[in-house]
Amino acid sequence: MVKEKKEEILENKIEKSVDMSLYNEESTKMKSNPHEYIMDWMEANLIHVGRRVFSLLALVPGSIILPNIPFGTSGIRSTINVFYISPPASGKSTTSKKFAKICYFPLQRRTISPADLRSRAISMRFLNLIIEDFSENVEEHGYDFIKALEGILGEEQNVSKSNMRTELMGDVKATGLLCGTPIDVEKYSKLIESGLLSRCCLLYITLTSEQHSQIGDYINSRIGNTEYSEKLGLQELVVEDYYKSLKEIQEGKNKDVHPVTGYSIPTDFKTKAGEVWKRISEELMVEFPQVHWTRDLQEFYRFLLSSAFLNIHHRKNDNGILVPNEEDFKLALRLMKQNMRYKWAIFKSTGLNKRIKSAEILNQVLNSNIPDSVKNILMNISPYSSLINKKNIFK
Repeated sequence: MVKEKKEEILENKIEKSVDMSLYNEESTKMKSNPHEYIMDWMEANLIHVGRRVFSLLALVPGSIILPNIPFGTSGIRSTINVFYISPPASGKSTTSKKFAKICYFPLQRRTISPADLRSRAISMRFLNLIIEDFSENVEEHGYDFIKALEGILGEEQNVSKSNMRTELMGDVKATGLLCGTPIDVEKYSKLIESGLLSRCCLLYITLTSEQHSQIGDYINSRIGNTEYSEKLGLQELVVEDYYKSLKEIQEGKNKDVHPVTGYSIPTDFKTKAGEVWKRISEELMVEFPQVHWTRDLQEFYRFLLSSAFLNIHHRKNDNGILVPNEEDFKLALRLMKQNMRYKWAIFKSTGLNKRIKSAEILNQVLNSNIPDSVKNILMNISPYSSLINKKNIFK
């Protein structure tokens, strides 16, 4: 079986005109440090964006094929959901397409009705949902779309919808990549804050004017370069094949690596993460007492275990019991703090925006001592931001 599989992979490489020596060289690099390799690959596709986004997204595909995390009698879902927010034309479509290539059960749509979403979730049972335009879906389908997402992506992990004509019920296991803009957050803040945002890890990506210029330089320097395109294509193939190999491990098709059936989390990891989360969440609860942050601590464990699985060839795996190491801990802690910081900035900026009634007030806020992350979001959501800079760049 293993021999036949290797021959099949080799045939696929030959059909795609892949230099096997280069392929093997890149595969060795990938296997030695998967997370870094994936971020480098995506940074080459989207500079100033790829690494930042796939630092998190690289962990998502594996989370759907891992067992849920034991806790009490019900456990905690292993799946990671991402709400990716960035201004228009900043790479969300490219990110979605590349992400779909490494997922195991992709359902990629620009728009999808709640009924179709529920129906497909039940028929697929496992799905990596990719929504390219969050705003368009909410605009068209309203609160029912949000509720469908909450049920499929949240702790419920099920579909439950019935009326006089139809009944849809069933268990699912899903991850979600929801793409939107800062305006979406402001426009649908009440809907999002009702529960969807707490079920997702938040990514908020913006570019400085200098980074924007560097992207233009990057495009100019490589456009028409066939050799460079072929190199990226080879790396993409290596990344795709690596994720396929992780799925084969969980399917019991790898004779050298046992499928992950459980976890052993070092006690000091729990203690340190708990202390950091408690310190941050207590401060956040003072400012936003209506928001609870316990799900963000759970995210730490999802990051931790997905990172260990991504690096399974370099982690202790005692007959299926996966043990994360210090590298996984540092990444998971960083991502947990980043997630909580982004959410705080969203809550802070949308709250301030409600009180800004003129360009003068906005200018005063922007010149205050609030963090740059909040100022950045305000400039993207305030209707008065276009009045701040009156310089004529076309003169």
